[in-house]
Amino acid sequence: MPGVQASESQAEIVAGWVRALSVHRKYGVLADTTLADILGRELALHRSASGALKAAKRRLHRVLSDYLVDGAPARLQALLDAAVVDPSADAYRSVCATILDSHASTRERQPFVAEFYQRLFAVTGAPHVVYDLAAGLNPFARLWMGLPDGCRYFAFDNNKDFVTLASTYFVAAGFDPSPVWQDILTTPPLTPAGVAFLFKMYHCLETRRSGAAHDVIRRTPAAWLAVSFPTRNLHGRPAPIYAHKGARLEAFVAQQGWPSTTLEFPNEVVVLIDKRGAAR
Repeated sequence: MPGVQASESQAEIVAGWVRALSVHRKYGVLADTTLADILGRELALHRSASGALKAAKRRLHRVLSDYLVDGAPARLQALLDAAVVDPSADAYRSVCATILDSHASTRERQPFVAEFYQRLFAVTGAPHVVYDLAAGLNPFARLWMGLPDGCRYFAFDNNKDFVTLASTYFVAAGFDPSPVWQDILTTPPLTPAGVAFLFKMYHCLETRRSGAAHDVIRRTPAAWLAVSFPTRNLHGRPAPIYAHKGARLEAFVAQQGWPSTTLEFPNEVVVLIDKRGAAR
């Protein structure tokens, strides 16, 4: 089906949809740029505005469902608020572990989380600036990352609920800067970093738009990119995600002329991309 022609009226349609969805109970947690990107792309692909809006809502639902947690964010916020009242190191570690356990993506890394970061930084070197792209709940693993003194850790996510939750923790714990409500596909960070994490999001970005993950990797100004793939799905069953997507990533990395190193963990594969050389 041919798409409709781009025009100012279409831009106005998208802007109106963004205004409406930004206050919607379900879609309002997503960054405006995420809404605009998906709505605009669907409008360009459909003959009718109504058909485009329905398709966009299906895609937005998929973006949200990629990171559903066990328990509403409000419940996790209550746990965090209780720890803030008694801000001891043990209280923070306990509540952070509980929050990390609320989603399979971070829960399955918990048994070896300290080793995970030790092995990453053994390859990349100790970073002075870290980007956690599409971070989700991963900022709550900061206590186990072993970041060097003075390292600045920037977490980005397009879901306001996760950013609000992590910001509460960072402010109470004295971590700076606070996480940022930002879509790293539409609005990548601008200043250089030593290492950028893109954990278990490659396939999600590719579902949103083919080539999106490569755009994020290419445009992120980091010396190293740590791109990981789960080896199990959200139900705990083996999933050949790396087998299907890993070869595509490796071909892209080779095309750019970037060396890479692969690390294997019990339920996750990490591809460390050395971007210090010029891309072709």
